[in-house]
Amino acid sequence: MFEKWSKISIIFFLIIGFSLGGPISKSFAEEGENESKSVEDIQVSLSKTNLKPGDVVTVVMSGENLKSTGLYDQKINITFISKLWDEFSLEYTGNPFNAYIEGTLIFDEKENVYKGEIIVPEKAIDGEWYLSRAAYGYGGDVLTVSHTFEVESGYTDVIAPTVKDISFYAGTYTNQPYQDSPITVHPGDQLTVVIDAFDNDGGVGIGDERPFVSLNNLKDSDGRFEMIIESIDLEQIPGTTKYAATLTIPEETQDGIIGLRLWQVQDSAGNFIYTGPEIGEHKKVFVKEKENIKEPILNVSGSVGTVDTNNEEFNKYLQNSDTIDLQFGGNKDLNKLVLPLTKEQIEILKEKQEDVSITFGNEEVSLKLPVSNLSLKDTVIQIEKEDKLNNSLTNIFDFHILQDGEEVHQFAETMTLKFQLSQDASNPVVYYIADDMNSLEELESNYENNVVFGYTNHFSRYTVMEKESSDIVPDVPVAEEAQTEEQNSGEPEQNVTNASKETKQSQVITKEEKDSVQSGPKLPDTAGTDGNLLLIGVVLLLIGFGLYTIKKREHRFKK
Repeated sequence: MFEKWSKISIIFFLIIGFSLGGPISKSFAEEGENESKSVEDIQVSLSKTNLKPGDVVTVVMSGENLKSTGLYDQKINITFISKLWDEFSLEYTGNPFNAYIEGTLIFDEKENVYKGEIIVPEKAIDGEWYLSRAAYGYGGDVLTVSHTFEVESGYTDVIAPTVKDISFYAGTYTNQPYQDSPITVHPGDQLTVVIDAFDNDGGVGIGDERPFVSLNNLKDSDGRFEMIIESIDLEQIPGTTKYAATLTIPEETQDGIIGLRLWQVQDSAGNFIYTGPEIGEHKKVFVKEKENIKEPILNVSGSVGTVDTNNEEFNKYLQNSDTIDLQFGGNKDLNKLVLPLTKEQIEILKEKQEDVSITFGNEEVSLKLPVSNLSLKDTVIQIEKEDKLNNSLTNIFDFHILQDGEEVHQFAETMTLKFQLSQDASNPVVYYIADDMNSLEELESNYENNVVFGYTNHFSRYTVMEKESSDIVPDVPVAEEAQTEEQNSGEPEQNVTNASKETKQSQVITKEEKDSVQSGPKLPDTAGTDGNLLLIGVVLLLIGFGLYTIKKREHRFKK
């Protein structure tokens, strides 16, 4: 019993002790919060306590333990840091302008103290600041001393911008997706760097502090390098969170890899993120000695454009290019684009060390096809342009791949379809059009600067529509119009395989079939006279049964 009461007494006194001790210790802490603190008999005092941006403050450091005899003891370098920024800062981030205050104290022989001035930054972070370092001269002894003060500014942004992506592009940037494979450039070529970054608390790259990069050329495994460009500022692409800069690879650049030596993105509050970890093998830029390679040619016959691939110059292009970019401008009037490739040419692409993609199309539509989707067979890639649907933003485009004459619809790797819009749109989406031409299926899509990207692993018909209007029944061209267009197109008959002809014919719907599909099947008419008579009969039968039951009960009662 005594032992039990002893335990209770101990717990009781512990509770009382914590209850009394907390407020007492807190009062001592608050009493000395903004006063000079002494460690090893060193005192620090400021001419002001509650500081504001732009204030010039005198700092005095005194104490018997301070030295003043040596050559390097005549100065003490001090650094104050914002406590709020220090708590929230992450690796590879900084804010030297608004989160740090540095100063130098000079020994005053008359007063036997160290004295100097500090200036509070115009955008100094609000809240408590603390003395993080005090040391004699440069590289001298570090002093064990502490001090805090308060800044009243209203600035509380201490989070650095978020960098979503850093990509390289051969030539200029034209709204391509993020870089997903290494690229190759040659001395004299243009290279574009794009950083996609945003800041929730303010703008990125405001004023003179724009995002910048520094590039070098890694020459060998020993790590030796040559500078490509010391520093280049990136300009914001209007209407986006992306920043871009285009530079020219110097002619003297040797074979190797171009690497990011430095990069930095800063927000309007002075918080920045820099360099950081490696950005990935798929972001590499290879430099190769320039060869005299002719660009591929598009031969046009009527409304059909066919890439000239049956020559040695095209094979050389495939061998020396890591990015196969076959986009031909100024050909919007064509109704069909054709890219024939032999199995030997497919093999050339597959033998490359990097994952290679083929980009094929014109300024109106194009596709990006991973070569891994192709077998070692003679291949024909086709894009056919058809009439628009009701309320669609682009024409219908039918994508085909034939290997050894057989059409392939399904692929292992995702392909990117790119559509250029001729008008502004609010929420455009790429839609797959079913074979019956009367149902649509939404694709994963992305929209930037009048360009819509769709992602699929299936080839068929596709178009772009506003998402809210996609439930409207397609206005499918009637068979007579489709036949007239085919006659006027002037397409060479030999460029269309029998398989593609049959597919096209099976997808044309006559006007009568369209009206039948849109009107839908009719339900049977159940509101005729036969139905009414049946209902009356049932009602009379129920009334008769009720009267019979009543009479039977009355008869029993009389008995």
